[in-house]
Amino acid sequence: MLNALQAVLDRAHNGHTYLPDSVQYQRPEHWTAALTGDCEDFALWCRAELQAAGIAADLVLCLTERSEGHLVCSVQGYVLDNRHRFVMRRDDLPCQWLSLGQPDGTWRAITN
Repeated sequence: MLNALQAVLDRAHNGHTYLPDSVQYQRPEHWTAALTGDCEDFALWCRAELQAAGIAADLVLCLTERSEGHLVCSVQGYVLDNRHRFVMRRDDLPCQWLSLGQPDGTWRAITN
């Protein structure tokens, strides 16, 4: 499974162009599964690719080490992140994990 996750992350990084929502959509937030955009777009694209391959993936909202809001794609504790070229274990990232967005659209708080 780790190889499949890394393959999706590699494709995402190879095609990704970072562009903030304020520039691309002239609004503070806009979520769409795309490789042109910010972390939310990147995470949504990764989740869609994984789901198409039959791998269940979640979205995880977190605060980075600089206390900035950030969204990543997660599969069984592994994270696909636009800031990292390699799939990382959630526990190895310096983030505060806030909430989990599941494929059915529900969100739940993460308790440590």
